[in-house]
Amino acid sequence: MRIYFGMLLGSFILVSPLALFAANLQVLQEDGQGLLSMVDSRKLQLEYKVAGANEYQMHCTDKTVTFRLQGAQEEVPAMFYALFRRMGYLFPHPRKTVVPGRGEVQKVCGKKYPWKPRLKDRGFHLHTQHPSEWISGFFEGQQRVALDYIWWLARNQQNRVEIELIRSDPKIWKKTWPELLQVAHSLEIQVGVSLSFSLQQQKSYRLIPFWRSLFNWKTREALQDRINQVLDIVDLDFVTVELGETEFHSSPYEKTLTRIEWLREALAIRGKKLMVKIHVSSGQYDSRYGNFNFLPQYSDSRVGVLPHTVHFYGLDDKYTPMYGRQNFQDIQQFMIDQNKIRETWYFPETAYYCGLDIDIPLFLTDYLVARAQDMEILEKHQIPGQLVFSTGQEMGYWLFDWTIALWTDSHDPIDPMLGLKLLGESPAVWSKWISWQTKYIKDLQVIQMITPANLMDELDWFFKPTHQRLLLKHWVDRPQKLQQEIQTLEQAVAERPPLEGLKDPELAAMMAVTSLRMDQALALRKSVADPTQLAESRRVRQEAAKILIDYESRFARWKDTLAYDHRPNWTSYPEGYARTAIDQHFWIREENQIRDQNFFPFRFTIYDPFAIVF
Repeated sequence: MRIYFGMLLGSFILVSPLALFAANLQVLQEDGQGLLSMVDSRKLQLEYKVAGANEYQMHCTDKTVTFRLQGAQEEVPAMFYALFRRMGYLFPHPRKTVVPGRGEVQKVCGKKYPWKPRLKDRGFHLHTQHPSEWISGFFEGQQRVALDYIWWLARNQQNRVEIELIRSDPKIWKKTWPELLQVAHSLEIQVGVSLSFSLQQQKSYRLIPFWRSLFNWKTREALQDRINQVLDIVDLDFVTVELGETEFHSSPYEKTLTRIEWLREALAIRGKKLMVKIHVSSGQYDSRYGNFNFLPQYSDSRVGVLPHTVHFYGLDDKYTPMYGRQNFQDIQQFMIDQNKIRETWYFPETAYYCGLDIDIPLFLTDYLVARAQDMEILEKHQIPGQLVFSTGQEMGYWLFDWTIALWTDSHDPIDPMLGLKLLGESPAVWSKWISWQTKYIKDLQVIQMITPANLMDELDWFFKPTHQRLLLKHWVDRPQKLQQEIQTLEQAVAERPPLEGLKDPELAAMMAVTSLRMDQALALRKSVADPTQLAESRRVRQEAAKILIDYESRFARWKDTLAYDHRPNWTSYPEGYARTAIDQHFWIREENQIRDQNFFPFRFTIYDPFAIVF
């Protein structure tokens, strides 16, 4: 690599006041050489100049391949890996790389491309309140897992990552996180954590201890001490804070606004940015301030916001029956309005733990459809950032994260099937599956029938349901509603596309399991009138079990992590999402409930409400 300090007209040069940036370029070159060596024996060189618009090109000779980049320093890694994209390299999963032939590499030689990302701030929120590979990588010392993920972010042109900080052993952070941040920063990736003021649930890291918050005793001192302790261990770039005592219970409004300002000031002294999470929970309203979740609109304009949407629903969906809601129109309008005032990053999901998708498992293609529609809204209203909530990337969910990352590059269309097309899948085959899922699973709400109730749904006398549904305990006393569900499921099964034509064996397996879950849901409902249908439910479940066991042996890329384990860990839950999925916990639980006609919420459950709350 040629490095020049100073100005040299007509040549691609490195202009950097910091030797550190030269080292960062060396990091890129070494990784790039390794990638190129998979298909090409030539030497990779990297040349960069800071002046001019963002653009990249590749110059080739018999012995060298030279990447010529120019533009903003923070976009250098994105442009660098965009060249590999143009050559045909794909990075769908941190442990899966698709390599082109040498002929594909040659096609890029001599071509120049502008770099125009759709979003300035683009990345993922790792929801480590749930057991996953991310827990192993960031909280249990399996550093290789975290490093693989950071490289995946860079190779897919992402520049932000946020980790949900949980109450765990700071000695592990101190031992492993500094190196992880060093690698992230060398790749121009900013790192943040999400924590809370005094959130009780799911082991959230709290800035204010419970009793101090309850009695409002020296809360500012506690907040300042704890945020400084975190920053002394981990040199973060930004911090996101959760409001409220739980996700569904507000803290006093004016006290919360005061705490936001205290935290903003404490972070500003350290040169860090504050973002506030905007939840979708309902029923928290004040006559003066309105929706509790929208409180940051009254904060200093230097406080950023992360407007959230949940599950596979999007900003424009007309019906989103979660947490007592009808839709997310107020979230969308809040995001548009606040974008004129303060830093605003959209915060959607690509997986939902606790029995709504990834841990059943269900492979829901409407994540692709909804997030594509959302991306068009972000582009239309010039929203500059997005952090995508990720529970994990097994069970085929890497496709959702990866496709969203691909849309970062405006060179590519915002196409729900972009990732599938790049993998060589048939658009004609997949469009049938995607349309069928949208029609039945989302629009006709088969999602209510193939996702199981969780504790919040079953404790319907106390909570608003996570997702609206007809509970199993009401199947007998609401026969008309049950019959409607049977008819919808029968129609959906009758119109279901064939699995033939789905080329990727992993994705085909996940679609097959999703289809079988629908068959089981139908058999369970029919068993109310015909108990022999329980045998059909078991037969279908056992067929799905064979696929899932085969999945674990053939496709598990994070098999060495908590995602596939069942053991005590730092979260509120005993087992990883992939373990729950492969063991078919939710399938078996519903069969047992119907067989025994026992619908006690805490029977056959893997959730401990005390562990979740405390």
